[in-house]
Amino acid sequence: MNVDVIQELTYTGLAPLLLRMWFERDERDERRVPILMNQLRIRVSDSIYPLSNSKAVFRIECEYAKGAARWVIYRQLRDFRKLNRHYRLANFYTLNDVKLPDFPRSGISKIHFYRLKREKGSAAARVEFAKMQREILENYIIGLIKAVMFEASSNRLARFLEVSALSIALAHSGGTQLKAGILKLEPSGMKKDYGRKGTGWRERRRGRWCAVRESYLVVMKEAGELEIYDVFLLDCEFTIERPTRYYRQGLRAISLEETDEDDRKDEPDKPNRLTKILHRTDRKAAQEIGHEDAGDNQPAETEITQSPDNVASTSETMNGSLQHEHQHHHHHHHDGSSRHRGPNRASTIRSKASHRSSASTAKSTIFSRLRSIKSNREGSRRRSSSTDSFSSHSSSSSASSDAVEPAYKDPSTHVNIMTNKHKQGDEGMTGDEKNSKRTTKDLSHHTFFIENSQMRLKLVARTERQTNQWISALERMKSSSYWYGKNRFNSFAPIRLNVAVQWLVDGENHRLDKLLKRKAQEGVMVYVIVYKEVSNRTTPTDSNYTKQALTHLHPNIMVQRSPSHFATGTFYWAHHEKMCVIDETIAFMGGLDACFGRWDTPQHILIDVGDAEGAEGSQVWTGKDYSNPRIGDFHNLDKPEQDMYDRTKVARMPWHDVSLQVVGQPARDLCRHFVQRWNFLLRVKNHSRRMPFLLPPAEFKPGELTSQGLTGTCEMQICRSAGPWSMGTLHRIEKSIQTAYLKAIQMSEHFVYIENQFFITS
Repeated sequence: MNVDVIQELTYTGLAPLLLRMWFERDERDERRVPILMNQLRIRVSDSIYPLSNSKAVFRIECEYAKGAARWVIYRQLRDFRKLNRHYRLANFYTLNDVKLPDFPRSGISKIHFYRLKREKGSAAARVEFAKMQREILENYIIGLIKAVMFEASSNRLARFLEVSALSIALAHSGGTQLKAGILKLEPSGMKKDYGRKGTGWRERRRGRWCAVRESYLVVMKEAGELEIYDVFLLDCEFTIERPTRYYRQGLRAISLEETDEDDRKDEPDKPNRLTKILHRTDRKAAQEIGHEDAGDNQPAETEITQSPDNVASTSETMNGSLQHEHQHHHHHHHDGSSRHRGPNRASTIRSKASHRSSASTAKSTIFSRLRSIKSNREGSRRRSSSTDSFSSHSSSSSASSDAVEPAYKDPSTHVNIMTNKHKQGDEGMTGDEKNSKRTTKDLSHHTFFIENSQMRLKLVARTERQTNQWISALERMKSSSYWYGKNRFNSFAPIRLNVAVQWLVDGENHRLDKLLKRKAQEGVMVYVIVYKEVSNRTTPTDSNYTKQALTHLHPNIMVQRSPSHFATGTFYWAHHEKMCVIDETIAFMGGLDACFGRWDTPQHILIDVGDAEGAEGSQVWTGKDYSNPRIGDFHNLDKPEQDMYDRTKVARMPWHDVSLQVVGQPARDLCRHFVQRWNFLLRVKNHSRRMPFLLPPAEFKPGELTSQGLTGTCEMQICRSAGPWSMGTLHRIEKSIQTAYLKAIQMSEHFVYIENQFFITS
């Protein structure tokens, strides 16, 4: 619909409805998602409908406010039925008089497909029936939007369409939303820093609205609000793990062990399962290594893995092949009559003895062959696997680590992402397919884990289909992002090309606190991290006064001090970053300290006593800005207007600083680094004032910087120092600055020039 919102607000009753939207709550006691439903455009653009193997999967393209936000969702027919059922029951119990559209049960029935199949054939019937289903479901959703657009129950439809207040608010940033919905999250393992410090146990484990975006997973307090509960950032250590359902595999393992014990008791001379596996693997190894005489007459067998499932499935085949091998071996030692009479006792003993001796002599060489074959197979599997596959780990035993890994793929390009395959039975399936199917069934249907260098989270979805969709979205995020993978110098940030960079020398006579206050009054949000000293006696910076002075200027100014001494066990460590990022586009990095006494003029004046009358404004460097660290360091910083020296006797020390101005994508890399540090401090520090979690900015669109004239000719990469105490990376210490220094010195050809305030620290 082409609707002018300004005209509706001016000439219709839309304004009172918007006010009502702010106060209304849905059945979950959550605020309504603040969107105008009549600005939504829905199009069911595609459907995957192989009737023999799976359910129909509908691709729904959503658009809001004439293309301001676009996203795609995937739904099955059962999801539409569930949505209709919920609204019908809610209407009945709440006694609402909302006139809901009738659900088109007859129009989407398979009876129509079979009728079309008789008239037009199978291929044409599928195309026409799929088109009919899409049109009917699209009309149903449009009718449902018209019915509930001004009701609190519209939140159910918003969740169905995966639209939230955050997705609309971030539409202008250029990012993409891959998947949204409700998940239960909780920290797992040793990385337990998740959520705001001081949050209760029950509050941490409740279901929350989550969204997978271009390089992070954001957890919201509610779908209708912009308050962020926490952010999980993609980095080079990102992994997805889907655990094994232990109660299934554990029972199989016990039954297999009991069967092996019974076999050994009944037939002590009969080789056990391990011997069978070794013999079969020896023949397999011989075939792959190149021995043509190994197993020429053996029946075809499937590839063996070390999971108990595969041992059970291949035991009969291996047993038959070993008996065939034993008979073949026996034929070489007896005449033709023995084939009909059966072997005598002496020949049986010789056969068993040779069998045991061959097993013992082969065991020493089989494992070395297995290692080489296994490494070759794993290497080829890694090379041939797509970016949409993920590893399924199991900590119960080493058996499942070698199992066949299922590949969960993008539902937009693959058919069977939503449902299980082979519903017609196992006939016609190869051994590998059966093993893969059995391994997939052993995986958890609702639970999976994600991990990065900062945290490890356990995620629980409502259904197996939703679990597959979440994993697929996370895999797409990983495969399309610059933040996953190894970068030069082991830095967190990739190399950026065509960057506009320039050096800036010295500061200007502007009071930073007054400037920040003016911008905060204009609506700009200001976030500050300052170094927290242990004591003013050892490091006289008085960070508490800085925090109190800045936060009292305006509510839009928020300050955190780092590090948290007792939470991290860190006291005299600090990062000398000196960083300022503006609008996620321009950044100033290094060199200039934002403190007293650091600005100067090109003339570098030594004396500043002011006028004889002491008129206000006659002094250029007022109070603590008149500084000479050679004579005495800063003190009494809570009195910034008070002089530290007698200006008639002590000259000020000139100051010469160099800083770097960066425009474009490296500025957003610095912004992402700041977001990581800010969010980590919120997880480990208690604050009397509630401060928000921050989101990293999206990548610039291709051509966006060029159209604004913000490109240059430099190649640039952001390096940093980060560790457990400053970033919460428990098992990772990034030292890309040191690595880059050493590499630059190593590659030097003529000279090395080093100027650093703290080249060596204690």
